[in-house]
Amino acid sequence: RNWGWIRRQGRDVRELPLMIESFRLWQELNAELDQDIGYRQGGSTYLAETDAELAERAAWLDAAEGFQLD
Repeated sequence: RNWGWIRRQGRDVRELPLMIESFRLWQELNAELDQDIGYRQGGSTYLAETDAELAERAAWLDAAEGFQLD
């Protein structure tokens, strides 16, 4: 079970197209099935404790920039 998470942050950049499509499908599923399936968009915050972790997060953001994530 995945607990309903559609994680965007920190994924391998090669997975982002699949994640984007998954996110789109889940957003439309309530309307498609004409019922509330319980999907809710949430969020999370990634923190960095060290300069190295901060550089890692910044590198991911740079790599993911072309995917127009919000």
